[in-house]
Amino acid sequence: RPLRADRHKSTGILIRLRRNKRTKTVTSIHVIGILDTSYSFESLADFQYLPMIKKDDHQYESFLNRLALNRQCLDKENLE
Repeated sequence: RPLRADRHKSTGILIRLRRNKRTKTVTSIHVIGILDTSYSFESLADFQYLPMIKKDDHQYESFLNRLALNRQCLDKENLE
């Protein structure tokens, strides 16, 4: 699905900044361009996380069915 955004007129500059990861000092700054439009994303993107368990044979198995409610969980004898 496409991700929806709102377009706005704005003013700004696009810069490239480089810094040292260890000392955090800025090593260079370059202006790349002038911006006249910006986009704001108000909603979250769709994503899915599948929890996995690593088995002894180095294969992965989903344990989502253990977490999700199924019909058996809702049976009257299992609720007591």
